Amino acid sequence: VALEVDHEVLVWEQPCPELAGLIEQGHLDDHFVRDVCTEYLEPLLSREIEVVVLGCTHFPFVQPLLEELTSGRIQFIDPAFETSELVRRRLEGKDLFNPQKTAGT
Repeated sequence: VALEVDHEVLVWEQPCPELAGLIEQGHLDDHFVRDVCTEYLEPLLSREIEVVVLGCTHFPFVQPLLEELTSGRIQFIDPAFETSELVRRRLEGKDLFNPQKTAGT
């Protein structure tokens, strides 16, 4: 998507295979998750990456830690809101969206 907007943008992928499991185990801000996050952030910091789109639903749970470890040098984006808005628009477009605010049964 980024390349569709700007053909000169550089996109970098950073695998984080251990992070979701640590988050599921409740490691949100201890030495285990800090060590793993530091390891995964190093290549991004060395390449002077400006923006990271969090690519897993688990990662926003450690977003404050990621921001702390990068001292604000990287902007982290949680795509959940944009994704939910896209789903809402598609449901509305197919006349399937239920605008009620009360829980269903």
